[in-house]
Amino acid sequence: MNLLLLRLLMGLRRKTMRPFWFLTLDLEVVLLTFQWSLHCKLKTATLWLPSMHVPKWNNSHMKYQCVFDFHYWSLLPFDLKQLRGPIETALKDANLSFKDLDEVILVGGSTRIPAVQELVRKMTRKEPNVTVNPDEVVALGAAVQAGVLAGEVSDIVLLDVTPLSLGLEILCGVTTKIIPKNTTLPTSKLEVFPTAADGQTSVEINVCQGEREFMRVNKRMVMI
Repeated sequence: MNLLLLRLLMGLRRKTMRPFWFLTLDLEVVLLTFQWSLHCKLKTATLWLPSMHVPKWNNSHMKYQCVFDFHYWSLLPFDLKQLRGPIETALKDANLSFKDLDEVILVGGSTRIPAVQELVRKMTRKEPNVTVNPDEVVALGAAVQAGVLAGEVSDIVLLDVTPLSLGLEILCGVTTKIIPKNTTLPTSKLEVFPTAADGQTSVEINVCQGEREFMRVNKRMVMI
């Protein structure tokens, strides 16, 4: 970039046969001026891209790259269809329908993509709430819950549930569910399990999360 800029300036000088005042300055000063000028131009650009990527500005090297991959964008509609499943599953687990929803709040940076918002709009027939930063929704919810637990917030009740079932590994790697998914937390459950052999003095307890029958395809949480 530095060499390209120098060649450009020298070419302009030879073409016009007029001295440029900035060519008499230190090259680093010229580059710094050019970089900040370009930086200001980019910040005031009117093109809006729904992305959470915030480029860092470094005077030592300047690189701006924007790549549009047609193959990637052609796969996007298929990827968006995969979002329908989790949404429908969440409503089914909560015994709710789309008409039972009062408001839709988008969570996660990817929800800034207009196509994602349009999909949610068509499925729920509601205008998504975009007044809250989707990257801060979880943190805001945690802050509210902390206020509830501390007794500083009394007019709001937040219920936390287990997204997936919690269970234990028994014989032959089979998982038995102890706490079903969507159980309101905090909760407790007591079950008695016999040992695998007579006279056994110790056991290894593997706790997992998931809906599969076997431990190996679920997520291992802790081993006691």
